[in-house]
Amino acid sequence: MLSSIRFGDFWVHSELSSLINRENSDNYNFGDVTKLGAALHYTPNYDVMLGLELDATNTGKNEFNGVTMDNSGGQAVTLTAVGSWRYLSALGGNFTVNGSYGQPLYQDVNWYGLETNYAATVMLTFSHKLEY
Repeated sequence: MLSSIRFGDFWVHSELSSLINRENSDNYNFGDVTKLGAALHYTPNYDVMLGLELDATNTGKNEFNGVTMDNSGGQAVTLTAVGSWRYLSALGGNFTVNGSYGQPLYQDVNWYGLETNYAATVMLTFSHKLEY
């Protein structure tokens, strides 16, 4: 379930999702995943977006032949700063730079604490709408 509401230049988003994994043909079942998220995005114009996103994820333990795998599953909470800049419209589409920097606030994955102190990405994308 996703929801969004706009207040002027600000957007507030929320997400609640659940992924139920079925057992595969090798009698292996990946743990179910439940996610709760919230985001605040600032969009002063059509070309720029800056925001903060908070995600909490709970992953169930995997099972093989009905036996729970101890080194699987766990919980994580991450705060991520995101940004997007549409810098050029050309060739029938848009060129965009997207970036994010995520900081884990809590991790309990496979009985380990905060192993990673950040995750960062930068992407250059081109999008084009096909019309028939």
